[in-house]
Amino acid sequence: MYEHIEIKVKTTKMAHSSDECFTPAMVANLYGVPIDDLFAHTRRGPRAAFARQVAMYLMHVVYGITMSDVATAFGRHPSTVAHACHRMEDLRDDPQLDCHLTQLEDLLRAATGSEATS
Repeated sequence: MYEHIEIKVKTTKMAHSSDECFTPAMVANLYGVPIDDLFAHTRRGPRAAFARQVAMYLMHVVYGITMSDVATAFGRHPSTVAHACHRMEDLRDDPQLDCHLTQLEDLLRAATGSEATS
């Protein structure tokens, strides 16, 4: 399910080049869900919900954005972001998902020039 990720990143500037815009766009593309589903007020399907949790987790972990700010960006309550982060950490016990998330973290850091926060 979590195969090796090979993503070609466009080096052209995006209309909204902030980390808050790039991360959800990349995750939505990777998981094959419309980006609007990540910001929808309803849960949508399980694929969109999982992608949203991944995006929230990455924004918090990679860029050190507070859970409150991530929640605001997604139109959610901070406890929803906390749940997403805890869930992703729990799921990292799966070596394949752990590798998948590590690759995404590295990709985001490389694409945005961000330093590791851990």
